[in-house]
Amino acid sequence: MREDRAERIALIEAGFRIANERMSAWEETPADAEELYFCECSSLECRQKVPLTRALYEAVRSRPQWFLIVPGHEVADLETVIQRGDAHWIIEKPDVVIDIVEGTDPRAEQPGPERAEADELADGIDER
Repeated sequence: MREDRAERIALIEAGFRIANERMSAWEETPADAEELYFCECSSLECRQKVPLTRALYEAVRSRPQWFLIVPGHEVADLETVIQRGDAHWIIEKPDVVIDIVEGTDPRAEQPGPERAEADELADGIDER
């Protein structure tokens, strides 16, 4: 496994996570109501949406190495599927990119050096 490939994939997925965090802050919805979130997969072209309750979204956000994807969008040699739902899967990133996923987490107290690049990726997500 090449580390630079894993890092690039982690940054792309972090961009989608940031976009989802921005959308989730728009308005309050009940915890049991479903909302649509971007698939946080490694494809910059992906714009598929995943329906989730706010409570489940918060569960995904509880760990910086977890990401939300459409079923089948995992990178099998880099990510582990830890939960499979009908319309969503939750993946876990490998330890080799833990600094990136923690440093790009929008909820992190101290952003890492890759945060600016992930923010730029997030800025372009709704433009595509």
